[in-house]
Amino acid sequence: MIDAQLHSWEPDHPRRPWNPEYGAADVIEARNRAHHAAHPVTYQELLRRMDGAGVDAALLVTSAVYGEDNSYALEAAARHPERFAVVGRLNPGAPALEQRVAGWRRAGLLGIRLIVGSDAERAAWWAGAYRPLFRACAEHEVPVCIFPPGMLTAVDQLAGALPGLTLVIDHLGLSQPPLMEADGDPFQRLPELLALARRPNVAVKLTAVPSLSREPYPFADVRPAVRRVLEAFGPERVMWGSDNTRTAALHTYPDALGYIRDSDELSAADKEHILNKTLRQLFRWKPVARATLD
Repeated sequence: MIDAQLHSWEPDHPRRPWNPEYGAADVIEARNRAHHAAHPVTYQELLRRMDGAGVDAALLVTSAVYGEDNSYALEAAARHPERFAVVGRLNPGAPALEQRVAGWRRAGLLGIRLIVGSDAERAAWWAGAYRPLFRACAEHEVPVCIFPPGMLTAVDQLAGALPGLTLVIDHLGLSQPPLMEADGDPFQRLPELLALARRPNVAVKLTAVPSLSREPYPFADVRPAVRRVLEAFGPERVMWGSDNTRTAALHTYPDALGYIRDSDELSAADKEHILNKTLRQLFRWKPVARATLD
């Protein structure tokens, strides 16, 4: 069982400081910073949570409070390579952008994470600020995990213009609680995501989908949306994730996994792709055997 998205962070301290600008100009970012300050989750704690939920490994996405400092997630992966791999952050305007993307995997990073949700980020998108990064990622085969609430049609255009760029849509591309307000109908924008299925270079994370449920476990009201995503993209382009460090107040980690793992609507082959194979293949993450004691 592989979780496609978890975060981990320590309290802000001089040895590994948080980005002081994060949360200063955006309401959602400010909420996220406050959440991080109130609920630090070290990677040691994350391993305990994973063990308790029956999750074997996870993509560790650098927390936004660290800016583009990926060192904490890389430390976790170096100490526990059989449990963690890293999707890091990179400022689209960073110097030596081409060289950094070219060496991304050699640095121990399997992909790049972008959020295009604030007014400033959307303005930067339309101004073309992300284009050099997208071109470099396409050239060097670095997948981009992107959360683009309200921007799925723009992502469609990007996927068509750069067919060599692998894009992974986080959270179905939909606004999700608790840091954001869901739409009145949480899945009203789902057709915009489904339209992306015609782009073979687009995959989808079923991350934190139970956060959009209005029912207790097993979250039966989200099943139709999950079914539509799988019918459109096929299980070979869909992967499960919990985003437990954001959603722990809404539902348990075992429940976040169980609604997929224990579903009687999915075949064993579907589950194998959604819970393991799709992620391994797309991010080219080879399993590492756990160390054992004699």
